[in-house]
Amino acid sequence: MVGVMEGALSDLRTGLPKQMVEVHEPMRLQLVVEAKIEVLGAIYGRQKAIQELLGNAWVHLIAMDPDTGELRIFLPRGEFALWDRPPSPLPTVPSSFDWYRGKSGFLPPAHIAPAAPTA
Repeated sequence: MVGVMEGALSDLRTGLPKQMVEVHEPMRLQLVVEAKIEVLGAIYGRQKAIQELLGNAWVHLIAMDPDTGELRIFLPRGEFALWDRPPSPLPTVPSSFDWYRGKSGFLPPAHIAPAAPTA
């Protein structure tokens, strides 16, 4: 990692010690929008701020077709590509505590599914 930003318009702060980011993993926002890619493409073409965010990969966009459910991911060169990867199975645990207990560092997502109450 080169540095940290405090928002999309802040300066890049280089050389920060590791302890500044060890609690919060630097991530990109991923948006899933239910809309036709033609509509999203038109919005992208009109909005300079959105062009900067998507074109520079600060934000990731996935379009879900409202009729077919087909997923397409926005590529920084301004086009949508079919997303045809099968979903990755998530580990299932009864509580978030069960997922993070005894672990340190960043954890992948998990499905939290409390056990059904017994009668």
